[in-house]
Amino acid sequence: MKQQLRSSCQDKASCSVGNLAWYVDFSDFAFNKAQCAGVQTQMFVQAACVLSQETQTTRRLSGLGCACVVVFMCLSILNYMDYIKKIQENKYIEWDLKTITSGDYTIEFTIE
Repeated sequence: MKQQLRSSCQDKASCSVGNLAWYVDFSDFAFNKAQCAGVQTQMFVQAACVLSQETQTTRRLSGLGCACVVVFMCLSILNYMDYIKKIQENKYIEWDLKTITSGDYTIEFTIE
């Protein structure tokens, strides 16, 4: 069954198959062939798409390239975020040093 369909549609971009009931072996089914092999019968046919080795290699390399770009972008963003965090910490320390208050020179003692 599969060989017959494969031989009639192999190496074609599209394939028109008439009389699908001819391709199906109804001996494995528990129902009547006349019920399922009529003119109005609808059948689902699933066919695998076979790509050439060159196309597969090209797609794999493209996927690898995209993945590398995404990883590089993520690492760059993480590095930038860490840089901004450190800059803000330094700015806070500078601001704290520039704003001198009386609290900076106050000492508390406990009197007994």
